[in-house]
Amino acid sequence: MRSRQSPALAAGPPLVTAGPGGLVLERGPGHVCLTLPGLWRTCGNAPLCGGLSRATRLFILKVGANLAGRTRGFAPPQRTLADYAKAQGWSGPSVGLMTAAELGTLGTASLCAGETRVSVAVTAGLANARRAGDPADWRPDGTTPPAGTINILAVTDAHLTDAALAEALMILTEAKAAILGEQNITSTLTGRPATGTGTDCTVVASGPGSVHRFCGKHVPLGEILARTAMHALRIAIRRRT
Repeated sequence: MRSRQSPALAAGPPLVTAGPGGLVLERGPGHVCLTLPGLWRTCGNAPLCGGLSRATRLFILKVGANLAGRTRGFAPPQRTLADYAKAQGWSGPSVGLMTAAELGTLGTASLCAGETRVSVAVTAGLANARRAGDPADWRPDGTTPPAGTINILAVTDAHLTDAALAEALMILTEAKAAILGEQNITSTLTGRPATGTGTDCTVVASGPGSVHRFCGKHVPLGEILARTAMHALRIAIRRRT
């Protein structure tokens, strides 16, 4: 069996080209936005246009931390995000996420394997760090956990099937948990090794390139997606301190 050298990571603004134009990263005063080269397929747990969808952009909106649930009566997140996108004059459908983390934590990285490119942007807040299986601490009386979210925006020009999109989300979640372990991040509730936060969101956008039916650990796309996300998250965590 011939050995295959892993591609080198490139930190900094991500770039994916697919036909005319490319991926554009913008960090405004209140948001991080990835404008896609076209109407691309998306999958994730975003409040705005989550699940399987199509979008021309992915964005993270900076919001204030609602410490101890002091403020009530907020509009639903999807309405707040939709109103913000409209106010920006963005055309086309958008996938929107929220964070109380500082946008200065933004970490980005890109990788290329053959004709397939992957770019990832991450913002990180850790005050809400949790381990999967920790006791649930949301209460119907409005008591809220501490603010803190890891948001991951991942983009590839490859065309992922629905199953591959789901596998990409799994790989990104494992990559996040691996970095939190590497960085000795613990649950603020139990003190055990954290696997994420209580409010994390992850979105994958898939372009019109070559078709991929798999995105796991045995295929190059799964490798470069995980490595890119891990590098971007390391940067985001380092920028918190």
